[in-house]
Amino acid sequence: EAPFHQNITLPLQLEEGETLWLNITLLEHPPPFSVVEDPVPVEGPIRISFLRVPDLTTLSLSLRNMSSEIQYTFELEGSTLLIYPTAGLIYGEVYTITLFKGCEDTGGNILLWRDFTVEVRAEVERGGGIEIKPPPGSEGLAVDVSFEISFGIHINTSTLKVTLKELSGGVVPVGLMYAWGVDWGRHGATWGVLKVTPKRTLNYSSAYSLVISGGLQDYLGSLLLESDMVSLYTTMSEPDTDGDGVPDSSDAFPYDPTAWKDTDGDGVPDGRDAFPEDPEYSSDIDGDGKPDELDPDADGDGMPDAWERRYGLDPTLDDSGADPDGDGYTNIEEYMEGTDPLSESSNPGEREKRIFESSLLTAAVILVALLVTYLFFSRGGRGLRRERKEPPLPSEGILELDEELEEFLEE
Repeated sequence: EAPFHQNITLPLQLEEGETLWLNITLLEHPPPFSVVEDPVPVEGPIRISFLRVPDLTTLSLSLRNMSSEIQYTFELEGSTLLIYPTAGLIYGEVYTITLFKGCEDTGGNILLWRDFTVEVRAEVERGGGIEIKPPPGSEGLAVDVSFEISFGIHINTSTLKVTLKELSGGVVPVGLMYAWGVDWGRHGATWGVLKVTPKRTLNYSSAYSLVISGGLQDYLGSLLLESDMVSLYTTMSEPDTDGDGVPDSSDAFPYDPTAWKDTDGDGVPDGRDAFPEDPEYSSDIDGDGKPDELDPDADGDGMPDAWERRYGLDPTLDDSGADPDGDGYTNIEEYMEGTDPLSESSNPGEREKRIFESSLLTAAVILVALLVTYLFFSRGGRGLRRERKEPPLPSEGILELDEELEEFLEE
């Protein structure tokens, strides 16, 4: 029971020549301290409780892991020493604490008569919560959504099972991609992220459940989920971009609120397609039942398309009553008469005038020819020769006509 630093006196009485052998076993006192918590938290502090309050001015210690010295600070709380690792500890790592001899208590008595070494282990990582994105209960999910599940620790993937179900249907096949790592900034904490991607597009306006099966363990074998974790979701309604009441998937013209059906797939809405079941033709401007591509007069204005294009008119518009050259004659009149509808000088009136003048000239030529012929034959072949007569005096003022010519003109 004596203090270790006190001398012990054993009184002995021996006779001369007598030898006494003493077997003395020296028992060391137990260390005057104990580690309060082992394993110790990674954030610290490491707590060491002393039997007597140590004098910190005489205390010297070291903190190491398997590879290096660890920086620390410490303070005293009663008779308990608090050691704070500067950078924290690493999950599962073993640390060695050495308290060097010479430390005294506050009364000046030796507290540490030799170096003492103890080992402590940082606490084993414990699994954090499970976070799912999009959050459970979300509505209006995109039909091409992917899910991301974050674990607070690296998991044992052999214990992982994830199922996506449509509540009104069956199981949706999914692809799983898992990644994990170590965050040394968080005392070597591990992390794991699982990406869940449906292998087909989800249905609109449908309810789904994402199930993480119970029995999931972390990489240390600790149980993370005892029972199934179920998250419910609802997908978005099918979009109707143009707001015409027809979903985009059924709308051949999702950006045109006035059209949605195209039976023949020619790109022309049925409502504006004169031949909705014939993909080759769609237009019939004049409504004659003949496709414009096969109709020589597509607009039905009485003027062939080729003639209209020749003069720069619009073959898709009934412009038969127009007068682009302002000559008083319509396009149809110009076409019928074969004149230029864009030239004021070329019009049916001018054409009739030219025909009249040409006809009059022709008649005059014929008349002269007949006259010459008559005179030639009426004189027995003497032609138009006549006996020379003296010209009348100017005072007379009248020329005498040949009697035969007068008779001809009268006839």
